[in-house]
Amino acid sequence: MGELLKEIHPIKLGNEELMVELNEGGNAATGKIIHIQNKDFRLEMYEREFLRMAATVLRAKSELDYFKDKEKNRQYPVTEGGARTEAPAADDPVLKALRDRNIAYRLVDCRKGVITLIVDMPKKQRFSKVCAGLKKRVHPYCVEMGYIYLYKLTPFELYEKNGRLYQIYRQLPCCSLTPKTWIPLDRMIQADVWESADERDGILYLSGHLRYIYRLCRAIFLKRAFSEADVEELTEMEQVLDDEHTAELMGKVFFEFTPVMTEMLKKHEYGEIISRYLSFI
Repeated sequence: MGELLKEIHPIKLGNEELMVELNEGGNAATGKIIHIQNKDFRLEMYEREFLRMAATVLRAKSELDYFKDKEKNRQYPVTEGGARTEAPAADDPVLKALRDRNIAYRLVDCRKGVITLIVDMPKKQRFSKVCAGLKKRVHPYCVEMGYIYLYKLTPFELYEKNGRLYQIYRQLPCCSLTPKTWIPLDRMIQADVWESADERDGILYLSGHLRYIYRLCRAIFLKRAFSEADVEELTEMEQVLDDEHTAELMGKVFFEFTPVMTEMLKKHEYGEIISRYLSFI
């Protein structure tokens, strides 16, 4: 049996409560012994066997929760990007919580019940701690679905509150031409996220030239198509194409093709941009 060293934690199985105990083992080679027991029942195993079993149970629970959540998330429109940008409510509770806690953020877009934000928080800090009542959801582009995040890009987070979804970025991302792969946009663009902003009604939006680049990248790399809303909004914002700084940042994404793409965007040749760009690279 071995000498009892510590009662680790009680567990409940159905109507039965059992105690997990750590006991001294027989010798150094076999290690310590775990008892899961009550007055009527005892399961005994070596500590390493218990750790394997516990890890298996935790992994099974995690995957079950994931698949349950995945069924719910099929209705989530975070993968859609063709709708026009809307203005969020000025009293949105998440935006208010970010302001109240002095957490740096930029609103990337807001459409069809989804607000996308980029926030400047430590990677390990849980966003749900910022706002009470947030429910964590499984993001459609999560690692469990086979997506890969390269160059230290933090995987996207998804939360729900009062029927509204919040998609959280830690860096401004771009879908790679490699299938199911996400990368951060150039570090010069990342720096510009925090060096500039468009403020409207007390809300800090991503600057116009960065919103233009983000929407352009989303259409080309992720959707491989320009929706009517994409065309409308890119056309409305196309004055940023005359800015040298915008051209410099676009060059970090599209390289030598940037002048050709800029000219095609100004001529509204949206139907040809993607094929021309892909054939160029």
